Amino acid sequence: NRLPVLAATRACLPGRAVMLFTRQSEKELSALDSSVRRTLLAGEEPEEFQRLNRRRLAQRLRRDGYPDRVKFAEAAVDAADVADTAARARAKIDQYRTPGAPVVADITTGTKAMSTGLALAAHERGGCLLYVSPLTRRISCRTHGLVGHHRPAAVEWRHLLRGYRFLGGTLSEAIDPGIAARQVDAPLLDAAAEQVRDLAPAEVAAWVDETAVAGARPLPQYSAPQRPTLILTAADRALGLSAPRRTRLRYFTPKDLHVEQDTGAGDWAHDVFAAAALLNVRCGTAGLTLALHRPGDGDPARALELIDWFAWWRADGGAPDAGGSAPPAELITGHEDTRRPRVVSAEPGTAAFRAALQAHLSALRLTSPQEETR
Repeated sequence: NRLPVLAATRACLPGRAVMLFTRQSEKELSALDSSVRRTLLAGEEPEEFQRLNRRRLAQRLRRDGYPDRVKFAEAAVDAADVADTAARARAKIDQYRTPGAPVVADITTGTKAMSTGLALAAHERGGCLLYVSPLTRRISCRTHGLVGHHRPAAVEWRHLLRGYRFLGGTLSEAIDPGIAARQVDAPLLDAAAEQVRDLAPAEVAAWVDETAVAGARPLPQYSAPQRPTLILTAADRALGLSAPRRTRLRYFTPKDLHVEQDTGAGDWAHDVFAAAALLNVRCGTAGLTLALHRPGDGDPARALELIDWFAWWRADGGAPDAGGSAPPAELITGHEDTRRPRVVSAEPGTAAFRAALQAHLSALRLTSPQEETR
């Protein structure tokens, strides 16, 4: 997940970034190297960054000291070995640290063993261990306790949302009318995107699944409901919107048939859970997936039960009469919750639709103070 690395680079603008990597992430090094250099230039010289075309930008990043500012370890780290990670991190701190200059150890990525090793190395070299909550942005120090809040970090979403392209207009105009439009509810997605733009105080950008736009290859369009069709980004938050149609066009390979069928609650729940899993891979806890549902299009109660089961989350706490209702989104925490899509079942344009979206934006800390007091 490159989001924490790029966000930390943009926020701290380090004089030198030194990165440890695992064997599983070796193939990502060249792309991450380029992305970190771009982030440094964009943060330090934004006007120059915007002015340069692609070729001149690449030339600039290959010189002017940028290669020296982004360093990697000589060999991969065993992702399960705390002692090895700590030893390598201590060696890199001793090698590159300038006397009197602060050292930032980003412990937000990798395995728990890597995080623990980096934390030990920083602590043993006299550093404070800081934790920034990805949801509230509260900064806590192991030694000094709560020390403040972090401003939203600028994120280059186009580098993170692979398989998505920027959407300038509406989804209804961009979606493939032949297949994709019969797989997802484009008007419902457009209504949600418009409402989110109205509610969020920050500028909202929309990104569309490339397999669903006009001109995309036909076969992947059948699985479009298994990915967030739209991803709305504001500051350092991402909101995935998924609206699979209950009656969808299905493709049967043996007989080469195209048939519209009611997929049922099980398939609907599976699709939105798959969409949530994809967004979680891209954005971690900085992302949330909303599954949009029209009240007249079947009862979502069974789908909600299946989504909870997929995500290993017991919303009712074991109570037999809870009716499948989940607690408010802002009160739920836990590892499973990062994979759990929220279901918004309301007609577009109604007060219930606006209130439901506002509640989830509030959970992501994306609503203005004026909206929260209404």
